Amino acid sequence: MEEKSRLFKESLKHPKVVEIRSKGLMIAIGVGSKENMEKMVAFAFENKILMDWFLFDESCFRIAPPLIITKEQILDVCKILRKGLDEL
Repeated sequence: MEEKSRLFKESLKHPKVVEIRSKGLMIAIGVGSKENMEKMVAFAFENKILMDWFLFDESCFRIAPPLIITKEQILDVCKILRKGLDEL
């Protein structure tokens, strides 16, 4: 599980990402503002990725994939999310 978490964190390094916090595969990605977070959640939904905001920090979105997610799926999701980050 830690290897998968590390893969998410490494794959989501981007200038628009302020911070990444995690406990296993529960991951919060800070994007600096509520507006950016809302744009990322909407972008993800439009691209068939289900995620939501982090309840305790309105500038973060949350990723909580199933534990059986594969490395290939992680890389695919991160590629889409980086595209969304590029559009912020």
